[in-house]
Amino acid sequence: MLFSHPAMVEDLIRSFVKEDFVKEIDFTTLKKVNASYVSEELLERQTDIIWEVTVKGSPAYFYILIEFQSTVHRFMALRILTYILLFYQDLIRARKVKRGMLPSVFPVLLYSGGRAWNAPLNIRELIERPFGTMSPYTPVFSYYKIAENEFSRESLRELDTIVSQLFLIETAGERELAKIIRDAIIVFRREVNPELQRDFGIWLRRMLRAKNITLDTAALEERSVSPMLEETLEKYEKKLLRKGKREGMREGMREGMREGMREGMREGKLEGLREGLLKGKLEDARMMKQKGFDSETISEITGLSREQIEKLPSSS
Repeated sequence: MLFSHPAMVEDLIRSFVKEDFVKEIDFTTLKKVNASYVSEELLERQTDIIWEVTVKGSPAYFYILIEFQSTVHRFMALRILTYILLFYQDLIRARKVKRGMLPSVFPVLLYSGGRAWNAPLNIRELIERPFGTMSPYTPVFSYYKIAENEFSRESLRELDTIVSQLFLIETAGERELAKIIRDAIIVFRREVNPELQRDFGIWLRRMLRAKNITLDTAALEERSVSPMLEETLEKYEKKLLRKGKREGMREGMREGMREGMREGMREGKLEGLREGLLKGKLEDARMMKQKGFDSETISEITGLSREQIEKLPSSS
């Protein structure tokens, strides 16, 4: 939904695509294409958006595939290529191909999962080539990867754009989330129109709901949202503080129990050692007493008291 706004697409391409042709794009010509090629069974994990744009006076397209889940799909290059070929077929069917040449399509994968994206970017890496002479007939296709988890927090903060704020929120930990949302609200109010602010509010509400935080931000552009948001974030921070205290107490109790067990084992070992030594001394004293040694001599040798020695039997 957010990348249905031209401002989001422009910021994504300008800030995160490191290719020379970006400076040749006329972003004022961005026009959304009403088409999607993601199959129904994949809609829960993917969505795609196509934008038409002018580059050096010629039409071109951005194909943006957004991957929500953490699963890394090894054959993503094949999947994106399939979507683009279907798009080309639709262009031909609609008679939108000029001079018998298909337009350029720049494919972008936007990945927001937690795992490292290690799938091949070029389809050639997915195809066996046992014979060198077959290489010219092997498909060549690459997609451009933008993985949110590959950017450092510092680099995203330095960018200070609407898309970098989005990435910061999606990859934020519990304890930094409230501050990042506050910063993002400032950037969105400063940079974008009320319609995009509203959609950002809807997206933010859904994202927070997934984290069990309730917040009505459907009308983010309204002034009344700011104090409501602040109040909710303050409650969230207090909840985190209470949670941290509880976890600290539980960890303290667990550590205390572990230390108690360790101490008990140490004490048990020492007690067992003492009992073993005493048992050995008593056995030596019994044998000495049976051989006729007097109690005083036995006491000097074993260290036992006369009372302990007197209790020992004189015969086996």
